[in-house]
Amino acid sequence: MNFNRFIRNFLGLREALQTQNFSSKELNDLCMQGAIKYEKLYLQELQINLEQAKLSLENAQLKAKLEIDAINAKHQLEATEAQMLNTLIRCESTC
Repeated sequence: MNFNRFIRNFLGLREALQTQNFSSKELNDLCMQGAIKYEKLYLQELQINLEQAKLSLENAQLKAKLEIDAINAKHQLEATEAQMLNTLIRCESTC
């Protein structure tokens, strides 16, 4: 919990609700509940953003892995082709 944000929200709510006919205790209780709710909403939004960032990173990792696999497959194919050509050259030279 961010204490400064909590106090700022509490005081903002208190200022907004002061014109109503609440007792001091009721006003403080309402402001406390409101500030806690603000903080919960902020933390939920932060958690959602972190989950989205995690998914983005996982997608980037998967894309990178697929690209590496494709490059490795291409390299393997080229190595096999080179080996086959070498074998053909040896066969031609011995015949």
